[in-house]
Amino acid sequence: ISCVTPVFSSGGTRHGLLITNVFAQDLFKILIETRMSPGGKTVLVNQDGFYLYHPGKKKAWRQLLASQPENTLYYDYPTPISSTMLSGRSGTLTEGQDEIIAYAPLLYDRIDPKRFYVVFHSIPRREIFASITSFRMILGALFLASAGVALAVGFRVARYFTRPIIQLTRGTEVIASGDFDHRLPVWTSDELGQLTHQFNTMAVSLKEQRAALEQAYTELRDAQAQLVRSEQLASLGRLAAGVAHEIN
Repeated sequence: ISCVTPVFSSGGTRHGLLITNVFAQDLFKILIETRMSPGGKTVLVNQDGFYLYHPGKKKAWRQLLASQPENTLYYDYPTPISSTMLSGRSGTLTEGQDEIIAYAPLLYDRIDPKRFYVVFHSIPRREIFASITSFRMILGALFLASAGVALAVGFRVARYFTRPIIQLTRGTEVIASGDFDHRLPVWTSDELGQLTHQFNTMAVSLKEQRAALEQAYTELRDAQAQLVRSEQLASLGRLAAGVAHEIN
């Protein structure tokens, strides 16, 4: 591929020509070995849109200017997109097709603007957004995992706080029914553990007070029975005295 450029002085006098020769095989080798991320293909066309290199259609080094219709840019892309890529400017096409295309002129001759080459790289949208989809899936999995961990931790924390309260409620009901021997297990040493310990202390105190009340009640009942017997004996004595007096 030859590029001829005239050389002028600052006064506008032409001094000669600068001829640049680029071997097509070396150029295509650079295109092939250049890794693009995240994939896609790199294509070289001439100013008429014929493929000089295409990874899927045109790979022969010596058959550069092929004239088959299927080896042209207009065969694979709509006319507006093809005309834009062959306009001699560089840019990026993101709308109207399933690919995102970055294009730029190569060996562009400003004196003869009708003769130039265009290299462009196209990437399918699905390959670009595949990473976004994967990221969304990973983010969703992380969110679900975080939600599961949060629920598990919340359940454990709720159980940690509600279990002693439920035990205290049931223990209160048992003691209210008269079973003062009921005790609650102390699982922790925090405020809830102290509250459970105080509950057990209260149960012991209630049991002792109940025993004391029962003892006092027994003693009171015995005293009352003795008093009744004393009253009965006194009444019997008075009756006997009256009967003896009447007999006398």
